[in-house]
Amino acid sequence: MDTDILYSRIPIPTNWGEVGLVIAPNGDIYPGSEATSIPLSKLGNIKNDSLVEIWFSNPLLNKIRSLSFLREPCKSCEVKKLCRGGFRFNAYITKNDLFAPDPSCQLVKDYIGKS
Repeated sequence: MDTDILYSRIPIPTNWGEVGLVIAPNGDIYPGSEATSIPLSKLGNIKNDSLVEIWFSNPLLNKIRSLSFLREPCKSCEVKKLCRGGFRFNAYITKNDLFAPDPSCQLVKDYIGKS
């Protein structure tokens, strides 16, 4: 594990769209277990949608994979490929915005403090 992540200098990266999907008991498909509490993150339903199609073509997963959602300070950050913009759930529960910078990141805290 990267020591910057280990010592919390940068946030734990989101693994949405990188390692797997979560299927809820009702068949709803999400990018991660914590995402089941975020209505905007529902990707489809196993009863009606193809997992292959979701994995390769879902706009939310592709946006997160591409890092195109990143805003400042993350957009210009040297470690953005390591942290991938941080943990999306943290952004959502603190800012009500899935694509906000992860407020647990020390670099984001420093940036906000300078603003």
